Amino acid sequence: MSRRKRAGFVLALTSALVGGVGLLVHRRWHKLWFIPEPPSRGMAQGSCEPAGVVPRLHVLFVGHSLVNQTMPRMASAIAAALGVELTYDVQLIDGGSLEVNWNHAEEATGVNAREALGTGAYDTMVLTEAVNLDDHLRWSDPPGHALRWYLLARAARPDARLFFYETWHHRSEPRHASGLPVLPSRLSWREQLDADLGKWEHIVDAATREAMRSAPDAAPLDVHIVPGGQALAALVDAVRAGEVPGVAREVELFTDGVHLSDLGNYFIALVQVATLTHVDLTGAPHQVPRADGELVSVPPD
Repeated sequence: MSRRKRAGFVLALTSALVGGVGLLVHRRWHKLWFIPEPPSRGMAQGSCEPAGVVPRLHVLFVGHSLVNQTMPRMASAIAAALGVELTYDVQLIDGGSLEVNWNHAEEATGVNAREALGTGAYDTMVLTEAVNLDDHLRWSDPPGHALRWYLLARAARPDARLFFYETWHHRSEPRHASGLPVLPSRLSWREQLDADLGKWEHIVDAATREAMRSAPDAAPLDVHIVPGGQALAALVDAVRAGEVPGVAREVELFTDGVHLSDLGNYFIALVQVATLTHVDLTGAPHQVPRADGELVSVPPD
């Protein structure tokens, strides 16, 4: 692929991110970026999120294979190319919910997040819940476990910035809650991304309500959503419309029904960098490392 076409590809990805997420922010600003609750004394002071670029951050990701180890490595490289120092650690359990990550760190890849948070080293924390999201909402109390993680982060680091990473479900497996009949969904995978947003917001909302209830004089959690699923929806729309040079089909974003290819990881890394650092993505590199250090070009030559 020529330099011009590759630059056009990166521009198309950035446009999908800014267009899809930006329009969503415009349309649902209070729902996507700020907690949709009546102002408390703490929240009346406004968001503690910096207005400008965050030049340096040390991030702890807690989640599963939709975080993986390649995406944060790519995010760090992209940020560095744009003048931002983004270092990170991960605690990952394949398929692991917030509850499983809280209780079974010995099964995880990466650091023991509960121990690591106690050092106060992390100024940024990114959590995600496992999918099937409906199952976990029914059985494993995502808001309660998210709150445990967030309070632990704030106990060691009162200025810690808190994020919740919205992901996506399997593109072909049936959607259902465990123990209930399996019924074909009337929604496509793409339509479900729109429909599911409220469930991700609910987790953040409920954690915030409980934090306010239990400690009304404490600083607000001020959790911000990393809109991975919404940005991916915008990108899929752009691919289907033929607006992304070098990407003919959306399946090129995936290695299977849910996990991301190098291309998909690169895009979600852009989403993470944009959300966590506020940096302008213009000039993002097209060659980035995987977790093993091997450099890959996006899109592939």
